[in-house]
Amino acid sequence: MGWGTNKTILIDETIDEEELLWLEESSEVLDYVWSVLREGVEVDEVNRKIVWPDGGRLSIPETVQRLHRQFPDFRQDDIEGRVLSWLELEYVPQNYTPAQMDKFEELVCNWVDEYRGTILLRSENS
Repeated sequence: MGWGTNKTILIDETIDEEELLWLEESSEVLDYVWSVLREGVEVDEVNRKIVWPDGGRLSIPETVQRLHRQFPDFRQDDIEGRVLSWLELEYVPQNYTPAQMDKFEELVCNWVDEYRGTILLRSENS
């Protein structure tokens, strides 16, 4: 039997209920946030804005606040992580040439990296 044929998933017995609950909630946050962001939300990578269908042009923190108002049961830092992962992994602009896509990815990567740097500074000063 080869590596790819065993479909059994083994669960680490050291995962406790709290960790399992966090994993479930994290997955739920991801599903909700990404479903909202997929509905016509675009990215202005040059001006570092997330552009909403209603015309709102929001920064990352403003986007997190907007989503938190929609989903108050989710922690803001969980939403923030999902917004960042959406920017890096999920969002793909329409009709970009390969060269434009390369530039988009570079700008978004720099934007997210700088933003994550501000998160670290914020947590260190808390």
